[in-house]
Amino acid sequence: MGDRHSYLCKREGFAPIRREDRITAEKIFHVSPFQDVLGTYQFNYDITAERVSIRIAHENGEEGLIATLFGPRAPLTNGAILRAALRRPMGPLRALVLIHWQAVKLVLKGARFRRRPLPPEKEVS
Repeated sequence: MGDRHSYLCKREGFAPIRREDRITAEKIFHVSPFQDVLGTYQFNYDITAERVSIRIAHENGEEGLIATLFGPRAPLTNGAILRAALRRPMGPLRALVLIHWQAVKLVLKGARFRRRPLPPEKEVS
């Protein structure tokens, strides 16, 4: 436990990432005991002065998963951080409970459990 890995998303020459860009990376990090460390990620970004939109698609043959994050941009100030923490004080605990609840549902459905492999040697790919 405590493993981590970062996928460096960049264009040739570190040019700005545009809305139409599709950045791909081979999956090399264990994320879930219910998924193999196989396939690719496709990252898409649409970041403007007003909003942030990020889409990450994991493709592994016929299986796939899409994660999204989007919302308005706002200055990251101490006050904004404090307001967010007060607005959702149990947010991290809620996320942990929901992750484990989904794991229980997968086990009940007969999902195959995969052992955690060794982490990649490099922290960034």
